[in-house]
Amino acid sequence: MTHPGDPTRILVIRTDRLGETVLMLPALHLLRRAFPRCRLMFMVHPELQELFADHPELDEVLPEPACSGAWWSRAWQLSLRWRSQDADLIVIANPRKEYHLAAWLAGIPIRVGYDRKWGWLLTHRVADRKALGGCHEITYNISLLASLKLPLQEAPVLTLPISQQAEEYVSQLMNRLGVGSDKRLVSVHPWTSNPKKQWPLERFRMLLDRLGRTPGVRPVLIGGPQERARAGEVLPGVSPRLMNLIGQLS
Repeated sequence: MTHPGDPTRILVIRTDRLGETVLMLPALHLLRRAFPRCRLMFMVHPELQELFADHPELDEVLPEPACSGAWWSRAWQLSLRWRSQDADLIVIANPRKEYHLAAWLAGIPIRVGYDRKWGWLLTHRVADRKALGGCHEITYNISLLASLKLPLQEAPVLTLPISQQAEEYVSQLMNRLGVGSDKRLVSVHPWTSNPKKQWPLERFRMLLDRLGRTPGVRPVLIGGPQERARAGEVLPGVSPRLMNLIGQLS
């Protein structure tokens, strides 16, 4: 098994949903502490690149490239991209056969990930027990780094800085809507990409209405452009104090 030594360029892969990607931040923080002089690169789903672009502990946030064809063809295309990153350590947090093959084809010497979906192509593997739900996602992510035998005594830290540009945009938006700084805003996103995790929309309507009737609170309905057509599923019967910002935030 190859020892990580002191890598100069680290590439971390997390290209699935928003929640899982945000919960990768504590592991990234520990990587930064373990290798303070390295160039730390984070590859995410293209729609999430903006969210992490200004994070002070990341040197580069990369969108997952669009690759076409069969899985082995996508792996070859991806390996060419990864080879250009010249990483000497890669951490693959969401296992996919094409990722593991791409990392091997790219010649990245230290390859960390879960022991499934052609995990034998990795140099450092951990058993994937996430389906058992025995630990928090943050703990599972950090367990990947433990396979490198790093000193991980520090408690997990999750920070997601907000850029000044984003602060100014939201401040201007609140001013246009006549919302004072004395109001507490509660944002609600009623939909999920996984139908099995969908809370009944009728309960979201009740929640939004109750928030709208709570003194000092303004409920905010949020969602992407794809949810604009679905706003009517939760708006009928809701307090008129609700702010509908679906499609107005990145």
